[in-house]
Amino acid sequence: DLRETRTMKTFLRDVVRKAGASGLLAITLILCFFTWYSVRRTDGPAVAVLDTDGAIHLFLCPSPTDHPAPARFAGGLAIARTSDGSILVVARDRFDSVWANLYVPKLRQWQEWWSGQGIFVGEPALVVDRQGSGWVALRDRFNTYWVARTDIQGSFGAWKGLGGVFSTDPIMVTCSDGSNYLFGLDAGHALWNARLANGVLDGTWVLRGGVLEG
Repeated sequence: DLRETRTMKTFLRDVVRKAGASGLLAITLILCFFTWYSVRRTDGPAVAVLDTDGAIHLFLCPSPTDHPAPARFAGGLAIARTSDGSILVVARDRFDSVWANLYVPKLRQWQEWWSGQGIFVGEPALVVDRQGSGWVALRDRFNTYWVARTDIQGSFGAWKGLGGVFSTDPIMVTCSDGSNYLFGLDAGHALWNARLANGVLDGTWVLRGGVLEG
């Protein structure tokens, strides 16, 4: 509604002022737009940005307060909100391995980082399903997608290869029936998607066609 939109605009201005560097402005706006539609809950939207030193800064609307995460990362930042309002964060270190952490607003603190290992490139896709499990999808150096479950209590399950050869990082959404859908573009920029049930392909990749950018 209009009141919510005004709150969001005020929040964005405060975040940009806090972030400072102009290079963070575009990242902040893009991540905020994505988060506004994808991880929004009654607690409001959340924004996470990675600065030039590899530090993660988390902002929770409507407060402009920065909640910096411990440790430094090379890239591959993604966030998702859990059912209790906590923020699940995943990122890649300088060796391209995956790590996860949980920020708990009620406690105003981060938990300890836990490792998902692996060697990946690009930006991860992250969702939290209705059972409260986090699912992370990433692309490896051979352009194949992989997915793993992460328990918000602090552990990763085994990575499962999903096959395919893709030119883009994965996009993942979760559904009310507990399944997740994964999307990606091939070398010809055609769209493919697959349904995942408990991290396993339910059937095969389905070609949706088109010539897309993304």
